[in-house]
Amino acid sequence: MIKQALDSGVYGLVLPHLSTVDDAQAAVAAARYPQCRGCKTLHRLGSAVGAIAIASRYWGLTPQEYYDAADLWPLDPEGNILLMGIVEEAEGVQNIRDILRQVRGIGAIWAGPGDMSVSMGLRGQASHPAVQENLLRVLAACKEFGVPCATGATADDVAMRLEQGFRIIMTAPVRSTPGLVEGRRLAAR
Repeated sequence: MIKQALDSGVYGLVLPHLSTVDDAQAAVAAARYPQCRGCKTLHRLGSAVGAIAIASRYWGLTPQEYYDAADLWPLDPEGNILLMGIVEEAEGVQNIRDILRQVRGIGAIWAGPGDMSVSMGLRGQASHPAVQENLLRVLAACKEFGVPCATGATADDVAMRLEQGFRIIMTAPVRSTPGLVEGRRLAAR
């Protein structure tokens, strides 16, 4: 599925239920086109071989230019694809430090409280202190390894999440954008 998404021209991939080092390594390999031997960014050869004609047209590039540009950032500093893993189960929280230490190519982590509450036996209680503690454990690992961390927030929670150190804030879709407005105000933008 990752190869099909890449071939359609996406600029980012979201990997739900990121829980193990093996899952992360497989996702990184699947999200990379084969890299040339001797390239400065060669870490894994990648396995996403396919029909890139559509993707290169969406990007306004030749197929060769697309191959060069369509790699994972920050693994390839010149890459233009973001792979974001969602840590949304207790197992992922336990393994997040190992994932970030051992697997290069994940550009951001999303700490997901909804499914995490389910995996902890607290279904529907995303604001439960134990769930929130796990979100902060994910955030702490992301800070340690310099990986941007995302989470959801209501407009009332944007300031708290920014103060905690989350670098990507997602707010619920509503008819207006109070979360976006508050985030921009706090970021002076």
